[in-house]
Amino acid sequence: LSQGTDGTDQPDQCPTELADAVRYALSRGAVIVAAAGNNARKGNPPLYPATCPGVLSVGAVDGSKRPWPDSERQTYVDVAAPGVNMVDINYAGLSGVSDGTSDSAALVSGAVALVWSKFPKLTNRQVVARILATVTDDADGEIVARVDASGWRSATWSSASRSSTGQASSVCR
Repeated sequence: LSQGTDGTDQPDQCPTELADAVRYALSRGAVIVAAAGNNARKGNPPLYPATCPGVLSVGAVDGSKRPWPDSERQTYVDVAAPGVNMVDINYAGLSGVSDGTSDSAALVSGAVALVWSKFPKLTNRQVVARILATVTDDADGEIVARVDASGWRSATWSSASRSSTGQASSVCR
């Protein structure tokens, strides 16, 4: 999802009707990926649907694998992917450049699709677990699991190599 809506003061809070919809989609086997939001320098408010439990929330990093200054810094941010100076095609069919967590969420959605295409018998929870298990802090090469106050995990996504058993043999880069 490429949408962020204000409406909650608390990270990990989600409007009841939206939480019900997320639970329904998850119960039907969906993986929900949502942009974390681009308002870090405008008060850094929690934004839903990224705040909803069960949603894989995505922040943005720049070309140096550092958090993009506008990307939300909340405890609900699960992963980060490139989201700065992304080449895109606009509605008129012209190429341009954009920044934001929506670009990052698109890349993570692609990573989810690639993992699921390689391992089609995995459940939605197993696919997300595999993505999270391959996230590293590329600045120092150590695996991070929300160890800092900002909740950041930094990852870039391109080709993840897998062994014949399906175990991660390298970081998703």
